[in-house]
Amino acid sequence: MPKKLSGAVEAQVQTLSREGYSIRTIKTKLKKSGTSLGKSTIADVINSIGQRRNHKLVGLPTPENFQPRKVRTNQLIKKIDKFTDKENPPNQNETAKMLRVSQSTVGRAIRDDLNGKDRRKVKVHQLKESHIANRKKIGRASCRERV
Repeated sequence: MPKKLSGAVEAQVQTLSREGYSIRTIKTKLKKSGTSLGKSTIADVINSIGQRRNHKLVGLPTPENFQPRKVRTNQLIKKIDKFTDKENPPNQNETAKMLRVSQSTVGRAIRDDLNGKDRRKVKVHQLKESHIANRKKIGRASCRERV
């Protein structure tokens, strides 16, 4: 998105245009005063092209530039909230796969929309009872051999 012009520069362009100067002459005069503008920008200011300029010309307040969210909707945020409210919630990657969104979207929703902590779950192995018994048996046997 191009940068917004200050009101003083737009007023200067409008006054030079009313005095009968061409766009090329206005461009050179502005360049001498230290402001660099393109010809199309000068033409837009003169012709009041642009939503913000049109509202200003009529006397309305500047319109909000609002784009609705496409992925991180309220419905998705509610689903993520349900997942995170559990005692042992799934990690962000699993949540993202279940909801068919990216992991960064889930992280942003937790952090920004739900005001929660963006934590990562550390993967640890879970020993079954048979593994524990086997380790005890092998561990004791290896200790006997060393002695």
